[in-house]
Amino acid sequence: MTQEAAAWSASGYCALCEAVVALRDTAEVGEVITCPECRSLLVVRSSDGCRITFEAAPVVEEDWGQ
Repeated sequence: MTQEAAAWSASGYCALCEAVVALRDTAEVGEVITCPECRSLLVVRSSDGCRITFEAAPVVEEDWGQ
């Protein structure tokens, strides 16, 4: 393993644009990540150490108190 490859500990694919999303640290389920390509917010759905599955983060709509 090269020194550069060792810097990345886990990766997965963006749920929207399918770009590779690589992380330096381990990700926890429920953690929010930004896709480096499309800048979408992603939520970690599952992680087995080196492979991560993402889903699109839910859109939070403003509550007008009605």
